[in-house]
Amino acid sequence: MKGKGYWTAWIGMSCLVITVGFQNCGGEFLAREFGSLQGSSGGNNYQLPPLRTEKLIYSEFRECRNRSGPEGLVYCLSQMGIRPPALNQNLVDQCVGVAGPGEFELAMCLTQAGVPVHGYRLPKQADVDTCLERVGVDGLAPCLERWGVLWEGLSQEDLANCHTNAGADNVEKCLRANGLIPERKFISQREVNICDAVEGQSRLAICLDNSGLLPEGVDQVVIAGCIGALGKGNIVRCLRRNGHVPLFVSPLHVGRCVEEAGVDNLANCMELNGLLESGITK
Repeated sequence: MKGKGYWTAWIGMSCLVITVGFQNCGGEFLAREFGSLQGSSGGNNYQLPPLRTEKLIYSEFRECRNRSGPEGLVYCLSQMGIRPPALNQNLVDQCVGVAGPGEFELAMCLTQAGVPVHGYRLPKQADVDTCLERVGVDGLAPCLERWGVLWEGLSQEDLANCHTNAGADNVEKCLRANGLIPERKFISQREVNICDAVEGQSRLAICLDNSGLLPEGVDQVVIAGCIGALGKGNIVRCLRRNGHVPLFVSPLHVGRCVEEAGVDNLANCMELNGLLESGITK
């Protein structure tokens, strides 16, 4: 089954760390209750701001993570009135220990642990495949939402129409072709990393192709050669060095790096994607 490695890997990881708060390994993830936010404000009489929403969306997750760090994430969100029932700082800390403090890694871990970070990435064909197997076409939208990848504005009707008109194996391509999810235009190392996390190294070419990001003339063999030469974290740099991706730098490349890494990390993002090798300096 497409994407099976992704789900199995996370289930396995969660089982290994059951002592830190994940329950029901092998099925849906449930976060163990670790207690309240009491004490983070410095006093027992502290009153939290009114609840605004229990839904955690990626932009607000990212804002709080960047402002307060993972260690202050829950408190920051609570100050904004965002309090998902299963989210607590102990769970965040455990995810940092398991997956690391990076935005994508932390968001993915929390989502797998039962606290969806909605919109932390675009839906992949592997997500569709897994949801179809679990709940069928009629349950696609709720299933994708459960895993934080039901893109804003995407409806069950949209998904069902693509399933009918394009086939089960082409839902992601259909959604993109019809403007229902964004088109990224060109490959980036972050998109490679997402494909690796979702589908695994052996399916990078398939995942990138489904996402409309596989450069012409590049296949899994070429990608494997780049991994052998420069490592998995430098695939795009390798592709650019070998002429599979143009060296030309446009404002779109700069904008993508700002979107993915922020202004403060712009130069590092461009270097990671091999864009500084065209003559631009930090």
